[in-house]
Amino acid sequence: MFACVCWSPFQIVNAINYKMKYDAESDMDVYVCMKFSGAEEVAVRLSESEYVHNVYLVNNLDYDSLPSGARKKKIIADLLRPGKVVQECVKGDFRINDLHYSYIISSGYLNFNILFNNYFAKKGAKAFFVDDGVESYLEKNTADHYSAVYKLFGRFTGNGGINLKPQKLFVYAPNLVLGKQRYEEVLPLVPLDQLKQEIKKELNRIFDYQDLRLNYHVMLFDQLGTGDFRNNNLLDIQNQILRLMTQILEEDEIAIKLHPRVTESIYPVEIEAFKTSVPWEVFALNEEIEDKVFMSISSTACLTPKLIFNKEPVIIFLYNLYPIKDYDEMKDYICRAAASYNCPDRVYIPESLADLENILKKIKE
Repeated sequence: MFACVCWSPFQIVNAINYKMKYDAESDMDVYVCMKFSGAEEVAVRLSESEYVHNVYLVNNLDYDSLPSGARKKKIIADLLRPGKVVQECVKGDFRINDLHYSYIISSGYLNFNILFNNYFAKKGAKAFFVDDGVESYLEKNTADHYSAVYKLFGRFTGNGGINLKPQKLFVYAPNLVLGKQRYEEVLPLVPLDQLKQEIKKELNRIFDYQDLRLNYHVMLFDQLGTGDFRNNNLLDIQNQILRLMTQILEEDEIAIKLHPRVTESIYPVEIEAFKTSVPWEVFALNEEIEDKVFMSISSTACLTPKLIFNKEPVIIFLYNLYPIKDYDEMKDYICRAAASYNCPDRVYIPESLADLENILKKIKE
């Protein structure tokens, strides 16, 4: 038996993908962190799937909203008692002492998942990572960014992400992974359009996929609404970009795809903004997308059609328009991934708002 810890719809997709290719005979427990819209409903439908054994809902640990002192105190306390914290976080009939897993599948070491992996590692479980977008492909991982207090008490307790080393990584494009030296093996997941038809139907059922068929030509993927960059000043630049888009394109040609973790839209009401618990990858699996234009600061959702489906819609990466520091590794990955396009002239990385204006006018024509 093995376990998968998932805090996004994409991770659930990849858990099923992994199981069918690499370990179809073993039972798989799935832990769904309630960090995305519709998580509870997805967990209920997932529990009815033949591909999973048990599904557990998780109240994910929240450190970021605490004041600095309280955050440090809670981190230290949690590192001292990982098993008890995991027991408290998991809802329903759950007894951690009764469980034994041969390995844990996850997508990085964050909060609940750190303690979960620590507890079961001491019971002999190995750790594997599965594709979670751009973070899975970069040289650094989450352990490179822990605070000094976290690192100190992580070493003192023998717990924490710095003490965990994943042995294998499973991704859609192994050739693009920059940090291969971190793993014993880097192995491929099956492209979603090559999965068996019954698995596609099951993904549609689990995520309650409906034919969205939005009337849009250009879609902007929201990254600022979730606070991913933790800099509200960047919203001013994004608003300038939106104003430019509405000057060149009709409002009904534009859609904003809100991140599943966003609580409310921060965008003008006249522009269609939608949120869904359907993973973008399942959305792309069902929709005609090659005639669309996808824009983002750096979201790998723009590259999903190429890396996972070998489809080539127009994509526009906007990261050069934002004053984001320490972004060289991200840019390198995006450029390498975009270079895999058969038609590289369908990939744009504007250097200025004037450059973006010319690109949008060209697209409009």
